[in-house]
Amino acid sequence: MKNKMKTILVLMLMGCTLTATAQEYEVKSFQLDENDQSAVTNVRLDYGEQPCALVKVLTADPVVKVDGNVVGDVLRKGSYSWIYVTNGTKRIDLHFKDHLSLSVSFPTYGIKAAQGQKTYVLRLTETQATLKPTNKVERDPMAAKAKYEEGLRYYKEKDYAQAARLFQEGAELGSARAMCYLGYCYEKGLGVIKMAETAFYWYEKAANEENSPAMNNLAVCYRDALGVEKDINNAIEWFTKAAELGHTNAMCNLGNLYEEGNGVEKDEAKAVELYAKAAEKGSARGMYNYGWNLLYGRGVRKDRAKGRELLEKAAEKGYAASQCFLGRALLQGEDGFEKDPSKGIYWLQKAASQNNYESIGLLGVCYVEGFGTEKDYAKGFEYSMKAAEKGYDFAQHNVAYCYYKGLGTNYNFKQAFEWCKKAASQEYPESIRMMGIFYEDGVGVLRDINQAIYWYQRGAERGDDKCKEEIKRLKKIYSW
Repeated sequence: MKNKMKTILVLMLMGCTLTATAQEYEVKSFQLDENDQSAVTNVRLDYGEQPCALVKVLTADPVVKVDGNVVGDVLRKGSYSWIYVTNGTKRIDLHFKDHLSLSVSFPTYGIKAAQGQKTYVLRLTETQATLKPTNKVERDPMAAKAKYEEGLRYYKEKDYAQAARLFQEGAELGSARAMCYLGYCYEKGLGVIKMAETAFYWYEKAANEENSPAMNNLAVCYRDALGVEKDINNAIEWFTKAAELGHTNAMCNLGNLYEEGNGVEKDEAKAVELYAKAAEKGSARGMYNYGWNLLYGRGVRKDRAKGRELLEKAAEKGYAASQCFLGRALLQGEDGFEKDPSKGIYWLQKAASQNNYESIGLLGVCYVEGFGTEKDYAKGFEYSMKAAEKGYDFAQHNVAYCYYKGLGTNYNFKQAFEWCKKAASQEYPESIRMMGIFYEDGVGVLRDINQAIYWYQRGAERGDDKCKEEIKRLKKIYSW
């Protein structure tokens, strides 16, 4: 009932009987100020101890939150909001107290990417955003198709503002495909302000027009509470409808629910059946999921040869998760794959080029250790940091190790301790042991034998033999 009421509310907000208005900002100018040395005189370092770039946003309404590669809190100085970003940042999403959010892409304004110790000034001006009436669909199939196809051309050229405008026009003329793409633009903030409720609205309209990609996206909204209250039953219903129409991503999404027992009784065999159907239709994701289950005999009789074949096919089709899996397996000679470190590096690089952060982190370890490639400490530290900032425990440990040894960066015991602590909090075994060493020796933190014992015991309880030896050693010294 709540979901129905919410849908009705969205329809009212977007209908022709009520025209919804909302205050928003648009960019007046955005440029580098060579004469402003604020980023130098008020330097802020990122996690890699590198100086940040500074973006000064001129608005009456303060920036209250920023999404992107932001370092530290937003500072309010006079009419400016000061935002520190990492070197190489290309986009930030600004959120205000009394205005709609605004996405700012640096390249759009002639700035290739933010540079450390440079100051940029972003001036915004107030405008009035009006959501057009949309529940009057004047069906004109030919015109709708033309608008959709023109919008798709701009979308592929990454001119998202033009694409979204044309998708809107196509949607209002009855094109379900335009509705679905428009929903995606609102979901991701492509050419329009990011609005989950509006994305849900358009997905629902397109789904009711029997558009299977929209059905899948609508199910994702219900599953992840995107623009609507979480409702796993509705998610299952829409995934099922899309899967029955042959949508392979929906098959895989539904398979995930059965594999996890999320909203349905756990049924690994049913999950594998769905993955196999998706694989048969040429889905790289389906091949990866089906291949993985065959490799380990989950929900299906183990068939390592066929599993490896499917995983390799998925990787060749460009599926990053499969490329990462192959890279890791080939590095170590695991899961029936013959050890081939150089080929492992090849697949990790393929996945890393798609921003697969697990692969980026694994490459960081390889560059530091010289495993499958020549040692390159600078690159190893850079890659490890990227993955560490995304929460990968092994990469956080490698960053700690680099700071501790001064590999690819300056010695910094405090940073070594902080990154080690992050990895240890995720139960990474080597970091747990290293925390004991840091506390025992006072590395990056005040010496504290009690804390050292705590971390060694924590490691010992998890089966770390080295931690067990450290406990025995300390017992002899401190007699407890």
